[in-house]
Parts: sequence; structure tokens; C-alpha cells
Amino acid sequence: MKHFDVVVVGAGPAGCATAISCARHGLRVALIERQAFPRFRPGESLHPGIEPLLRQLGVAEQLCGRGARRFDGHWVHWKGVPRFNAFGADDRGAWQGFHLERAQLDATLLAQAATLGVEISQPCRARRVLTQANRVIGVETDSARLYATCLIDASGACNWLAR
Repeated sequence: MKHFDVVVVGAGPAGCATAISCARHGLRVALIERQAFPRFRPGESLHPGIEPLLRQLGVAEQLCGRGARRFDGHWVHWKGVPRFNAFGADDRGAWQGFHLERAQLDATLLAQAATLGVEISQPCRARRVLTQANRVIGVETDSARLYATCLIDASGACNWLAR
């Protein structure tokens, strides 16, 4: 029987970001992911507005530092002539988005979570929600029962908790 403040189901970018943020606030966190990484996903083209979040999570330098593939905006071809829409600029210069391989994004976020003490179970399937007196008290996985004050579904399109 393991007790946590937070159990997060799904270790994609949203789940890892949630686990990292909770761990940075001193919470005991478990992160469950049903698939082994690396998993195939297309690359990511990220808007420059994501950089403050990546800094907050402690992974900005690894993901958008030197060597990152940067770009200034998007080409749009809709109802007329193709046009370039720049992200914008400020007194420091043009804002730039960046391209990442999804495996790199996943691995970097997962490593940061582990560094902060998040207990990661992967591959590990969440089987059912544990309840007591009509309250969620945790989750049963293929390998253990995890009890928590808060259970977060970050499984994405799988909508694990809704099922």
C-alpha cells in the first residue's frame, strides 16, 4: 500500500508538467504511464509562448537552448494568397517558436519529474478508481494500489477516468 498526495495517470507533456509542478510544491507524487517510452508521436512545433512554462518546469535550457530548431512564425494559406504570420517581437527581438522531436520532449519532462522525486511507474496500467464513502481515494494499477488525496487524469484522448 503506497500513499501519495497526488497520483497522475498519463505521463505525456500534461501529466509530466503536472507531476513536476506538484513535486516542486513539496507534494509526494506518483506518475503512471501505460506505454513504455520512447513512443512514436509526430514532432512538435511549439509557440514561443510555451517558453515561460518550460522555464518554470526547469527544462527550458534542454529543450529550447542552443541547438534548438527555431522559427519566427507560420505560413498561412487560407482564402487567398499565402502569407507569413510572424509571432511578434519585443525589445529583445523577434519571438521564435521551436521544433522538437516528441521523444525528446517526453524524455526531458520525465527525467525532470524523476529528478524531483516523482515515483514513476512505466509501463503501468491504471485499472480502476478506488473509492470509499463515495470519495476517490486512489487508483489500482497492474502492480499496486496507490492511495492519494488527489487523482488527476492526464491520459489525453484516452479519457481514462471518464471510462
